[in-house]
Amino acid sequence: MYFQWTDNWPLLSAYNKALWDKHKAYATNSDAHAHFVLSAYKMAVERASAMLGGSWPSKKQVAAALRNIQVPGLGGYRGYRSDQVMSTDFFVGATTHQNDYDFVTVSPLRIMTAAQTQKPSGADFYQWVETWG
Repeated sequence: MYFQWTDNWPLLSAYNKALWDKHKAYATNSDAHAHFVLSAYKMAVERASAMLGGSWPSKKQVAAALRNIQVPGLGGYRGYRSDQVMSTDFFVGATTHQNDYDFVTVSPLRIMTAAQTQKPSGADFYQWVETWG
């Protein structure tokens, strides 16, 4: 998640506005992580409960329901793969003080997809690294 990505993601725009109006602060990675975990948990509970006809699911049933889940987060869609590894895009770039803020920002901003930065489910890590060529 990157706080300036608001032109591309309305959820982040709305969150940043509310956070700025109330606290004069911008969204951080901690905000994005908390939002994702709560959203994914809610969706997994609802999914598992629906499969049980409305009953409250066990922890194992909720964990199973997290597989292949995708939820809109502050920095775009985020989820869990079939092997229950979290998957998200990454915002990277060189840091700079050349900005209108009293903290470091990233410029130019580059977005790397989960497919670019995470080994595929079931793949051997070192063999995957060797494919980078």
